[in-house]
Amino acid sequence: MEFSDSELALRFRKRARRALLAGLAALNALPAERKKSVSKLTVEVVHEALSVAVLRFVVLALGRARGLFTDEPSFALGRLFVAQHPLLDVRPTVAGGELRWLFPDALSAAESAFRAELEVGLASDGIDFGQCGAELVGNLYELLLGEGVLRGERGLLELASGTKRKQTGTFFTPRALTEVVVSRALEPLERLRNRLPGL
Repeated sequence: MEFSDSELALRFRKRARRALLAGLAALNALPAERKKSVSKLTVEVVHEALSVAVLRFVVLALGRARGLFTDEPSFALGRLFVAQHPLLDVRPTVAGGELRWLFPDALSAAESAFRAELEVGLASDGIDFGQCGAELVGNLYELLLGEGVLRGERGLLELASGTKRKQTGTFFTPRALTEVVVSRALEPLERLRNRLPGL
């Protein structure tokens, strides 16, 4: 199914927002003794870790649909995969060519929702990751910056519209520019893959 850029952005935003909400719900539902360590984290750390988890799902799905990221070394050193706070770091791994996700205990209750939204849900929406434009990642990043996390009256974590996107000057990058940047960024990896048949 063919989608316009705005239709894709809307579908990804809806699914990403649901995944973020599931992450916050998992953190809010932790038993009191485990919630203490999470309550010491800033809302910015929580927002960043959950946003990075969403982006990891999407970037790996886009790359794997193009025959990339077939093993962990092919993505593990990328900036997106730098470790987040240990309580919140959702890590991808590849075993036997299969992508697997390692959710920390604090977010384990959100794993099924992340998969339901970002893997099964997007596929059921008719999203073909192999046909998605490279600018989708930048657009999703911008949308995630448009969200924020705050502590409500009872100390519960909530999702709210954020201002970081405007403060940092982060805005949607046109497709033509994004394609050039992504193409140039992936060229060394593709050359390496072509030279080494097993990669």
